[in-house]
Amino acid sequence: MVNLTKGGNAPLSSNKVQVTVAWQDRNPNAEELDVSCFLLTDTKKVRGDDDMIFYGQRQSTDGSVRVKDLAASDGSGRKTSFVTELDKLGSDVTSIAIVGTTAAGPVSALERLSVTAAPDGGEPVVFDVGTADATEAALILGELYLRNGQWKFRAVAQGFNGGLAPLATNYGVVIDEPAAPPPPPAPTPPATPAPSVNLSKVTLTKDKPSVSLAKKSDGFGQIEINLNWTQTGGKKKGIFGLKGKAIDLDLGCFFEMSNGQVGAVQALGNTFGNYEQAPFIELAGDDRTGAVSGGEWMRINGSQWQNLRRVLVYAFIYEGVPNWASADGVITIYIPDSGPVEVPLNEASNLGMCAIAEITNDNGGIKFSREVKYFPAHPQMSEQYRYPLQWRAGRK
Repeated sequence: MVNLTKGGNAPLSSNKVQVTVAWQDRNPNAEELDVSCFLLTDTKKVRGDDDMIFYGQRQSTDGSVRVKDLAASDGSGRKTSFVTELDKLGSDVTSIAIVGTTAAGPVSALERLSVTAAPDGGEPVVFDVGTADATEAALILGELYLRNGQWKFRAVAQGFNGGLAPLATNYGVVIDEPAAPPPPPAPTPPATPAPSVNLSKVTLTKDKPSVSLAKKSDGFGQIEINLNWTQTGGKKKGIFGLKGKAIDLDLGCFFEMSNGQVGAVQALGNTFGNYEQAPFIELAGDDRTGAVSGGEWMRINGSQWQNLRRVLVYAFIYEGVPNWASADGVITIYIPDSGPVEVPLNEASNLGMCAIAEITNDNGGIKFSREVKYFPAHPQMSEQYRYPLQWRAGRK
């Protein structure tokens, strides 16, 4: 069994996969969790309403996804299961989103919530979803996705304010509204309507290298950055195609404060940062053993975004021979009430460091820019990006 944490991914050994969402409510009399699947194209939208599989439509038209169990008792709670036959999917379907919604109250009402992707005859992949701090009524729990000809499962746990209808609309499903009497005359609308929430994932590429978020009066909350790469058997493999001792791939960043102060946050040199005080960036932990299936995490205190001018996110090889093309690495940036921003590390290089993405303060907003540029070591990268730092040999 492969156990994942948020942001982790694992390959699936078969095209026939049973996906089971299991839960237990703190209140036995509470309403059940509605679990749905959405068949998505590269745009993270459905092709049509038939691509939503839920209690009201229990099978896709091509038979690739069908409901097996619907809120069935599993002895300690309930479960909903889908059988997916990935080789039956249309060639334009590149991912399947698995979501859970509650009709009343936040997801934190659930005491236990997990997602299991079990390939036919293969090792199951399990994601135990933390619900204690979930304030939303809906969660994108995980996704089956196709990358380089290989189907994988990713643990997501991305919150969404609203129930099933707004979440389905976000994926492009047209929801029929019940007839209603004519409304009274509407008041004069505000000059600037609030922007709608969009939870579609954005992948930064050479052709689409940047994306921006507008300034928010209440700040951006906790911004989470995850570095992950291909995992097998619950452990990171010799990630660059090597056998034996696992290579140590580290997450870090350079930062520049609004007052001009510069620095670095990384495990090397034990400069883990601080979330509540300057630089308002913290490395959540350093996975030295290769046993943490969710990869490495960094947090930025978005409520203090006005104190930061720019952040350069990078990864480097602490031990081992660099061969980035074999890593299937990816940086994913999670922002509350917005879709994740993904930067794949899909270019070949034998240099030891990769500048992955730059996050800049754009008049109070946030601009994410893809970099994916390789350097021999810290001094060359800091010079290229104009971070005047002094370097000396260090260890973790």
